[in-house]
Amino acid sequence: MNLMEHQMLLSMKFFNSEIIRFIVSGSINTFLTYLIYLFFLSLMPYGLSFSLTYIIGIYISYYLNCLIVFNEKPRWRTALKYPIVYFVQYIIGIFLLYFLVHYGVSEFLAPLVVIVFTLPATFFLSRWIIKKI
Repeated sequence: MNLMEHQMLLSMKFFNSEIIRFIVSGSINTFLTYLIYLFFLSLMPYGLSFSLTYIIGIYISYYLNCLIVFNEKPRWRTALKYPIVYFVQYIIGIFLLYFLVHYGVSEFLAPLVVIVFTLPATFFLSRWIIKKI
């Protein structure tokens, strides 16, 4: 195998890895939930908008992670445990959101900053619950 083939094989493995699929599915989930957040924001305060969107995002995330990221069939047992991951993320997220908005970050931008800070823990906890590792 020459160098070019080896690099191509490595890049294929990288793009097929769980972490890349997690980032892609997370991006899809982020896009969808951000649109939902903006819709709710037109109807209610940012804290309530964030909370409702967060709950909806858990279910979107669970199915995307099962089907796309970890290639696992969705199961009631893991579906019931999965919100634990996001409960921890939510507690961190709502306090960080409040902090960011309170100190001048736009309420439109703040949820995106929250995601960046909570993403690594979410991946590992999701993997642990869904794949039973």
